[in-house]
Amino acid sequence: ARQRQQDAAASLGLAEELQRTLPAERKLRLVLVPPGEFEHRGEAGARRLRITRPYFLGATEVTRGQFAAFVQAAGYRTEAERQGGAFALTNGQWKKDASVAWKTLPFEQTDDHPMVCVSWNDAQAFCEWLNSVDEDRPAGWTYRLPTEAEGENACRCGAATAYASGDGEADLAKAGWYWANAQPRQTRPVAGLAANAWGLFDMHGNAWEWCADRFGKRFLQDGQAADPCNQEDGA
Repeated sequence: ARQRQQDAAASLGLAEELQRTLPAERKLRLVLVPPGEFEHRGEAGARRLRITRPYFLGATEVTRGQFAAFVQAAGYRTEAERQGGAFALTNGQWKKDASVAWKTLPFEQTDDHPMVCVSWNDAQAFCEWLNSVDEDRPAGWTYRLPTEAEGENACRCGAATAYASGDGEADLAKAGWYWANAQPRQTRPVAGLAANAWGLFDMHGNAWEWCADRFGKRFLQDGQAADPCNQEDGA
């Protein structure tokens, strides 16, 4: 996996990891994800999918501090703040709570925690802001959300095991915060566990992440095998 990443970096004439500086001196680390095949595991079994172009992905989930820089600079209010709250886990059930938004969570966060209680539209607005403030980015670069396939490819980095870190729960616990090792059940600061082979953190667990395309239960199983992107049906 590392050799594929190094080869992709050499072909682009770029480093395997880049660091961008945002307003309020917030840093954004980007990691190169090389093209190649990965094994998608769905309800109907495994299938080989292919990503044909290299791309950069944030080394961590977007942090509360990074999002706060966006909010302060752009005067942005999230949909939860404008539309009556967000969903929170209460007594084992997800329920909408008018008092919950990214700044008013039922648990404590620092600026190093992953951003939560944001909608797909909020995530899109953050990407658009990045495009407006990072004027020195290489020509042709655009900040956007990854597709589901790009996200899974980046997570697995060529692994054929149940998780990028191995097959068992002990392997999962090395790389991702989930119900068994994140007690009480809440987010943890990003990059607190092991990175995968390409240097990406929290690709399993911690916080849910938005994708650019729609979710369909069988799309990655039945759709195109090269650069799949579901723009037609699903949620």
